[in-house]
Amino acid sequence: MSIQSKYNYTAKRDDYLTPSVIYERVLEENNLQTFDCDVCSSFPNIPAKMHYRKDGLYSISGRKLTDNNGLTGTWFKFNWCNPPFNICNKFVKKATEEQKKGKTTFMLIPVRTERKFWHQYILFNGRFPKPYVNIEFLPSGTRFIHPETGEEMGLHKGALALITFRGYTDE
Repeated sequence: MSIQSKYNYTAKRDDYLTPSVIYERVLEENNLQTFDCDVCSSFPNIPAKMHYRKDGLYSISGRKLTDNNGLTGTWFKFNWCNPPFNICNKFVKKATEEQKKGKTTFMLIPVRTERKFWHQYILFNGRFPKPYVNIEFLPSGTRFIHPETGEEMGLHKGALALITFRGYTDE
């Protein structure tokens, strides 16, 4: 088997779906039945009451509620986020803003600890997670799901992390 066929994940689009094994464990570990919102969604595969898409906020029934997207709208108490990796820094920044309002976000992002946003929003002095932030490095071999076909994509060979921005308030 060639490396190319073993690791045939190619980012031809930015809306591959999260494998259920990842978000189901997060729900179970946090005693949640559903997330309040998937803040970066193109297809409602995440069990959430609301879904932010590029063109607005939608209820689970598919009714459009606002024109805001996940970067411009207000987030909810418990959020899921698997953002396009090329703009995950914007969603990480938004998660930290919402975190200070008491909102918790579970985010699946690439491990790019050399990037400025990791040091600004996730790491404390480059060594430990910031307060109210948890980092879980995932084992290799994640297979994202194609939103149109429902088929597993090739192995994603880059390192991934599940970051939890636990909500708090300064009050």
